[in-house]
Amino acid sequence: MKYIILHNKNVVLVNFSEINGIIENKIMDDDYLDNLMTPKDIQRVLLNVYLHTICEAIRDIRCTQCKILVITNSDKYGMKVVDYYGNTNLKLVIDKCINNAKKYLPLQWVNINNNIQFDELDDNNFWSSGEGIEIFNEIDQLSKKDLSKYTFEKIKKYTEKNGLTFLNSEYFTSLKPKELLY
Repeated sequence: MKYIILHNKNVVLVNFSEINGIIENKIMDDDYLDNLMTPKDIQRVLLNVYLHTICEAIRDIRCTQCKILVITNSDKYGMKVVDYYGNTNLKLVIDKCINNAKKYLPLQWVNINNNIQFDELDDNNFWSSGEGIEIFNEIDQLSKKDLSKYTFEKIKKYTEKNGLTFLNSEYFTSLKPKELLY
């Protein structure tokens, strides 16, 4: 997975579009939703896949003492899955999965303009443009936020409440907060 390190801020920028592509391919390749009958079952499977894949993708980043900022720039997430299954209601479930990931995981999320491609953020000239300065200021504010006291209690309760069996308490106990935070 591609990411960009901003050394002057000790920040790693992660492209959520790439993570979402991994998730969509995983859902379609393994036909996760084929034999599920109820909307609640579909929601549970999608929540499991989204939360687990995001955690695993972030764990693979090797940068000590760097805060992770997830870059999002599209409202088209999940459309490949919606097209594949021909079910427009899936878009609402996928949006809910992404919103829950934003809410419960110890990650900072930065929304950027749809016209900006993630690769542009790796160009030093971009950061001197007006949009680059605006994004940099947002990153600067988020990078100052202290997440050192974060525990996984909120996500553990959430996964238990929603019956997300794979993402149980043991998974988050084995996942050290520092692996996601820094």
